[in-house]
Amino acid sequence: KTASTVNLFSALTGLSANPTYYLHVNASNAVETSLFSDTVSTPALANAPIAKAFDNANVAGFRANWDVNGNSALTRYQLQISSGMDFSFITRSAEVTGALATVNTLAANTTYYARVRAVNFAGIATPYVNLGAVATAPGIIALSADKLANVWYNTLPTGFNAQGADHYHYRVSASPNTLPPTTDPSFTGALMTLNLGEGVWYFSVRAENATHTLVGNADYGPIQIDTTTPVMSAIRAQAGATDATPVLDNTASAAQNPRFIWEVPASLAPITGYSYTVSQNAATEPAETVNSLLPYLDYSAAAPGTYYVKVKASDGAGNWSPLASFIYIYQDLPAQVVVTPEDNYFNPLTGGRMMVRYEIPRAGRVRARLFTLRGDLVKTLVDQDQQPGRYAVPWAGLNTSGETVATGVYLLHVEAPGYKRTFKCIVAK
Repeated sequence: KTASTVNLFSALTGLSANPTYYLHVNASNAVETSLFSDTVSTPALANAPIAKAFDNANVAGFRANWDVNGNSALTRYQLQISSGMDFSFITRSAEVTGALATVNTLAANTTYYARVRAVNFAGIATPYVNLGAVATAPGIIALSADKLANVWYNTLPTGFNAQGADHYHYRVSASPNTLPPTTDPSFTGALMTLNLGEGVWYFSVRAENATHTLVGNADYGPIQIDTTTPVMSAIRAQAGATDATPVLDNTASAAQNPRFIWEVPASLAPITGYSYTVSQNAATEPAETVNSLLPYLDYSAAAPGTYYVKVKASDGAGNWSPLASFIYIYQDLPAQVVVTPEDNYFNPLTGGRMMVRYEIPRAGRVRARLFTLRGDLVKTLVDQDQQPGRYAVPWAGLNTSGETVATGVYLLHVEAPGYKRTFKCIVAK
C-alpha cells in the first residue's frame, strides 16, 4: 500500500489483521525527491475470534471451536475453561495457533464455560470472546465391592470390580472424588482383593480405553473397617437410679434396687449396644446379642444373696469387648443400726462368752468398747470402718492384757453411723 500526505503522519486502512508490515518514507518538493528512509516494521492488531459450536463432547472433555475472523495463520489464541460463569477459577487453559482446541481430563457430567482471545505478534491480546457452555457426558464406569458402602466391617481383605472401560488406574484414599494419575497402579476390572487398613476409605478409578485415553472416573465408598475390640471400663454401682450412694464391688449392701453404670467404650466403629447378665451363678456369661442400648442397668434384687453382673459391648463392625464384671451382694438390712448383745450374763471360767451382733445399713466407722462402771476401758472389740452388712464379735471376758476380768457389771458402748448406745453385761464366776 502506498500513500501521500503533506502531514508528518499517515493513517493506513484496509490492511490484514496481524501480519507484520514494513514501512519506509521519502520526501519530495517541486525540484527533487529524497531517498527513502530506513525501513521500520510494526504488527497490526489481531481481530477478535468469533464463537462457533462445541463438538466431540465426552465424559472427560470436548473440543472448542472458533472462527479466526481474518487473522493471519500464525496468530495465537488463548483458551480458558472454567466450571463457573465468572471464570473466577480456571479449570484448564491452552494456547494454540489454529481455530480449535481439544480439552481433556475434565469431570464427567459437569457444565463448563469457555472463552478465547487472539494475540498478535507483539503480544497484544484482544478482549476475551465467550464461546458458551458445554456439558461433559455422564460417566459410564460401574464399580462394585464385596463390602457395602456406609456399613462397618471387621475384616481387612476387600474385593473390587470395575466395568465400562478397557483398564483402570486405582487409588485407595480417605477422600472421595479423586482422579488417580496414570502413575497409580492399574488393573483390568476383574476381581481384585486389597487388604485395607482400619479406617474409612474410598476406592477411586481412572478409566481408560485401549489407547490409554481417559474415558471416565468413579468412586466407591465409604468403606468402613474396624477390627479392634472395644474395651469396657470397670462397672460401678450406686444405690438407685436417683440415689448416688456408692455400692461397692464384692461388698454387702442394703440397696435392693441398684443402678450399675459403665462408660461408653472408645471405638472407631460406633458402639451399637450391650449384652448383660445378672445371675447368682458365677459361671453365667452374656451372649453376643445386644439386649440394651444404654450404658447403665437398673436392677431389682428378688431376694438377699450374691449376684454376678457381667456386661460386654458391641460396635458397628461386629466386634465384642471382653467382659466387665461386678459382684453385687444384697443383704436385707434394716433401715437403722441394730445391735444385739447375746449371752450378756456369762461365766468365762466355764467357757461362756457374750456375742455382740450388729447390722449397719450404710458404711462408716464402727466402735464397740467395754468399760467398768467407773469408766475405765476394759477392752476394744471393734474400731474400724465397715461396709453395710451383718457382723458378730465375741467377748470371752478378757481385758486388753488378755486377763480374765473380775466378777461384776460392765458397760458395752457401741457407736456406728447415726447410732450410739450403751448396754450392760454381767460377768459371774
